[in-house]
Amino acid sequence: IGNNWAGFDIIFSPGDFSGDGKPDVLARNSATTDLQLYKGNGAGGFQAGTGGVIGNNWSGFSAIFSPGDFSGDGRPDVLARNSATTDLQLYKGNGAGGFQTGTGSVISNNWSGFNIIF
Repeated sequence: IGNNWAGFDIIFSPGDFSGDGKPDVLARNSATTDLQLYKGNGAGGFQAGTGGVIGNNWSGFSAIFSPGDFSGDGRPDVLARNSATTDLQLYKGNGAGGFQTGTGSVISNNWSGFNIIF
């Protein structure tokens, strides 16, 4: 469904992040550390013209993943572990392929004891 994904160091699906009813994929570009959105087409591929940046400089995170709607507002969210503090931070999705203003708050401390979080 896609070629040359070697340029990404983290790839995951938050479900329908863009709000169009089709599952999407988020990926962190290992060179720029930007978070990019690939909108699913609902037929096992991606919509043309997707892969746009939805967040800049995510280099400070050792883990980035989505449990789906973590905040309970009906929109998929993203969780990230801060590399320096090992705290877990919540980035609330806005239901339209981006994040709500003022997100990124710490929701739990000291996640250093976990090798993998998903």
